[in-house]
Amino acid sequence: MYSRFGFRYWKEPGLWTGDSPVTRLESFVNAVNVAGFVMSGPEYISMVAGEAKNPRRTVPRAFNTIMSRLIVFFIGGALCVGILVPSNDSTLTNGSDTYAGASPYVISMRRLQIPVLPSIVNAALLTSIVSAGNAYTFNASRSLHALALDGQAPAFLRRLNKNGVPYMAVIAVMLLSCLAFLALGSGSSKVLSWILNFCTASQMLNWAIMSATWVRFNAAVKAQNVDRQSYLPVLSRWQPYAAYWALFWATIFLWVQGYAVFLKGNWSVATFIFNYGIIALAGGIGIVWKVVKGTRFHRSKEVDLASDCDFFDALTEHYRGEREAEGADSNTVKGRIMSKLF
Repeated sequence: MYSRFGFRYWKEPGLWTGDSPVTRLESFVNAVNVAGFVMSGPEYISMVAGEAKNPRRTVPRAFNTIMSRLIVFFIGGALCVGILVPSNDSTLTNGSDTYAGASPYVISMRRLQIPVLPSIVNAALLTSIVSAGNAYTFNASRSLHALALDGQAPAFLRRLNKNGVPYMAVIAVMLLSCLAFLALGSGSSKVLSWILNFCTASQMLNWAIMSATWVRFNAAVKAQNVDRQSYLPVLSRWQPYAAYWALFWATIFLWVQGYAVFLKGNWSVATFIFNYGIIALAGGIGIVWKVVKGTRFHRSKEVDLASDCDFFDALTEHYRGEREAEGADSNTVKGRIMSKLF
């Protein structure tokens, strides 16, 4: 006898596990942590601008597709999994001691009782993991290389091979993968939780800093009477409200994402470090840099909004002339399809 799934699992056992408001709140915060972890990354598209052809044209087009992709793949995927898998599924939650538990996507496919689907999902997950690892290796190594060029990281990270790859920065980033060997000393579920918490805290800090940076940039634009319409090639939506919204919630969850460690019986030095260590690390580096280098905070009217703009203007004109010489094909069926996809 078959019956439809519907939203019955949202009522029994419920969206948030726990037998009290405190434990259900902890479940909610944990869900936000996981959501923050998996949703991070789209903002790193901006980092490829330095190596993209015609960045003022291609990067905004890439960003324009982000929201639809997030809605379809992340929010849509979470909705489907919530319909198919209850929060107390034994296969999902048996990662407390010895292993990290099975993927909810694989579990949901098994519940549909279609034999080939779990294997297809596993293949898709492995592909996405390799893609994500490649993207983050690129972003992290380029960030280290840029910091080294500005004198804010060790000089050996400036080294390039004959193909222009900052190989020392890549090696430094790849060494971090050795953290996976922590699973040899503890249960893999515990190690996965540590890494997830550290990455989530880092992402919340990243979003808070990005939002604060935009707020200060917006203040500088206003103070210097700069016309945003002519100054910026693309204007972001819902500003400045979106920046304040992101700054508020990123800051809040940066501090509360690990609050469970302070509850009675939950104290763990390792958990505390992985939840809040990034705040001390990043904050300490920033304070030491300001003190040692003697740098100061700039007023809104003093912020440099002009450096390197001439270069990008010239670059944009170069690519515009190149496209006109080659002949724009955006009016063809193929051109319109490629424009929508990429």
